[in-house]
Amino acid sequence: MKYAGGSTAQATTAAAPAPAAGGAVKVHTTAESVSMRKEPIVSDASLIKRVPVNYEFIIAEPGGEAKIGANNQWLKVKDATHEGYVAAWFVSR
Repeated sequence: MKYAGGSTAQATTAAAPAPAAGGAVKVHTTAESVSMRKEPIVSDASLIKRVPVNYEFIIAEPGGEAKIGANNQWLKVKDATHEGYVAAWFVSR
C-alpha cells in the first residue's frame, strides 16, 4: 500500500495466471464505501468516488486476476464512467 506521504507497505508478488478466455474479467466489491482512486495511493486528492457493496468493475490491467483479494495490492479497474484503482482486498470474482 502506498500512502500520500510516500511510505509503502511490503507487497507480495504472485505469478499472473493466463488471461481468461472470453475477454473482460468482472469483480465485485465486498464492502460498503469502497474507494475508487485516480492512482494507487490513499489520499483525499486521489479519490474518484465511493461505491456500494457488490458494485461491479471490469479489470483494466493485464494479469490483474492474480491480485483479486490480495492484501497490499491495488487493482486497476473500470466501470461505465471511470477508470482507476481499488484496493484488491475489497473485491472478489
